[in-house]
Amino acid sequence: MRVGLLGGGTIARLVLETIGRGALAGAEVVALAGRTSGSGAAALAKQHGVHFVIGRDALLARQPEVVLEAASHDAVREHLVPLLKAGVHTVVLSAGALVDDALRRAAEAAASTSGAMLYVPSGGIGGLDALIARADANAAALDRWVQGTDWIEPLAADPAIRSNTSVCLQFANRSNEEANRARQKAIGQLLERDDAAYDITAYRDAPPGLRIWCGATVDTADIEALGPWLDWAWVATR
Repeated sequence: MRVGLLGGGTIARLVLETIGRGALAGAEVVALAGRTSGSGAAALAKQHGVHFVIGRDALLARQPEVVLEAASHDAVREHLVPLLKAGVHTVVLSAGALVDDALRRAAEAAASTSGAMLYVPSGGIGGLDALIARADANAAALDRWVQGTDWIEPLAADPAIRSNTSVCLQFANRSNEEANRARQKAIGQLLERDDAAYDITAYRDAPPGLRIWCGATVDTADIEALGPWLDWAWVATR
């Protein structure tokens, strides 16, 4: 079996050591892929006498039958679907990336079309990385909605310090705080009345606006469905 590796960390090293001592009969690492020639992956490949390549195309040129991803969520997002489309069986260890519904559906469709197998080992399912990735996906979905509106914006101007769980937003027009407080309350009441959302108004000491829970306990699809409700409530409370 011709194996390609994505990533040059501890897991890749363990795989190389295991195959190197003959514990996986018939397995041969044909390439280890990294981003640059100065990366840890390059050094690891040299240490184990394995062909080092940069990028997915170069990896595919080595004709692996299966690729083991042991890199990052970003690597999964970048390479998983193209690998499956190319008919290469793929093992995903950074499973948290698959909480992205669109990515998971695209991967499943690619595997179904090409006949390649998508493997997610039990040890790669769940855990902290999955929870973080789910919250990131939810916060990103909410941010996409915010970017398409003109009446609300992030409370924290710097994206680097924004929460990905309890996401705080403020009304864009802050010329009348008293009126905004009243509108905030009315929006919350409307959404609760229709069972669309609960407890989403801003903290008492925060500027008037909304506070949306994007933690791992909610689905990204629910965050996406919330946007139109918020727009409706904003118009309805004019």
